[in-house]
Amino acid sequence: MGFLGGIAIVCIVFALGGWATGWLALRLRVLSIASPVFLGSGAYTFALLCRVAPVPVAAAGAILGSGALAVALLSARERVVGTDFALFSFCVQVSWLALVSNWDALTGGALGLPGVPALWGATGLVGGLVTASAVAFAVAALWRRERAAWFSVGAAVLARSSELGHSIGLSPLRTDTQAGLLYGGVNGAAGVLLASYLGYVGPGSFDTSLSVLLVAIGVLSSVGRHGLLLGCAVLVAAPELLRLGGLGTPRAAYLQLLLSGAVVALATVRRPPPVGAPS
Repeated sequence: MGFLGGIAIVCIVFALGGWATGWLALRLRVLSIASPVFLGSGAYTFALLCRVAPVPVAAAGAILGSGALAVALLSARERVVGTDFALFSFCVQVSWLALVSNWDALTGGALGLPGVPALWGATGLVGGLVTASAVAFAVAALWRRERAAWFSVGAAVLARSSELGHSIGLSPLRTDTQAGLLYGGVNGAAGVLLASYLGYVGPGSFDTSLSVLLVAIGVLSSVGRHGLLLGCAVLVAAPELLRLGGLGTPRAAYLQLLLSGAVVALATVRRPPPVGAPS
């Protein structure tokens, strides 16, 4: 697969993960730092299931598994609120990364799992782009349907006041389950695509810098209609192209992390205060 084709697939992967992170923050007002957990769980589960099941079955199982894990994370939302949830999700991210980095018997430890088959078989670049684009379009269609669904209204009410939600018959459990399945499932699909493209799964692909990158893309996805495309172009494609131009992998990774941190910091400063907040 060509370098530019690989960049396109990686952009789609990070667009899915970043969109899911931004969507969760927008709909439930919950900032999750643990998106790499579900993206990585999708990748690892896909790699493991491919050893005993057909590739499509392994992909479906990985996506559902990541969704179930996200439901478990969001089940703590009633007890861990506000900035505490961001800290809680960060601790989950750190603990998960330590687990997969040291569980040699299952995840391969620091060496990871090689030999992951591609979803698109032997069709190469065209098959990879078609598969990744199909997943992205499916998520876009799901998002359009979700915007008009009762879930969007119910989630907004519960995000503002759980007491009000209870009083009008809304179920936080049902809302969190649906949100978790979508948030975790989209990240899981991104993980499956990433593992298929790389042919390898290792803990180095899902460290804390990925959390910062996905949060930054998620922030940009909520700014205007083309924020998601802008985020992928600036934070993913540009560093990769500069690496191709001779910048070097370490410097490209440093630039990516620097830009991601700057985007999150600027968005935090420039974001208008919530309604009702003291001036």
